[in-house]
Amino acid sequence: MSLFATPDEHAAHPPTTWKVVRAGTRHWTHATAGGVVIGGRYDRKRDAEAHLLTSSYARLWDQESRWYAGEPIDNWRPYAELLAERQTRDAWRGRDAPAEAGEAPPCEGISPRPSSN
Repeated sequence: MSLFATPDEHAAHPPTTWKVVRAGTRHWTHATAGGVVIGGRYDRKRDAEAHLLTSSYARLWDQESRWYAGEPIDNWRPYAELLAERQTRDAWRGRDAPAEAGEAPPCEGISPRPSSN
């Protein structure tokens, strides 16, 4: 599991930039500066603030930093191996650049389904 898809995205969102946001009527959570919820559920804002830099998500961010840098992490496949696998897959697909998160692969030669109206 990783918090961010790329090393650049990871580096752009360190825990020191995270903030505490309301997650309901009486709950608080941690989010990136852009408002993307990281996680955690606290009943008091002060508890969420106290755990912002020591939460399991902050520890995961630290592990992910070391993983992107090439340090082996227990039970994680090396990042270099995953990157090589992604590049091989993209080359097989005939792509020059890696797929973006949520991007559907191109479907050439397939015409759209006719409308049934």
